[in-house]
Amino acid sequence: MSRVLLVWSTYVHPDPEVNDSVEDHWTVHESLSEAQEEYWRLMYLGSTKSVSVCGVIQSSDYSAMPEFYLG
Repeated sequence: MSRVLLVWSTYVHPDPEVNDSVEDHWTVHESLSEAQEEYWRLMYLGSTKSVSVCGVIQSSDYSAMPEFYLG
């Protein structure tokens, strides 16, 4: 089954002017709609630097999404 990944970075300190260090995070979702729901939640948090919804192109853990299949 294809999975959708959500990857995001958060600021280590709540005020990016004080410290611009970030931590990276990721989760796996069963559907695009599930990942998008979490995407919008993260977009509105002040601690989020960036967030991306990603389809699997090639992986040792997950099936590639058919639209990205490399063969």
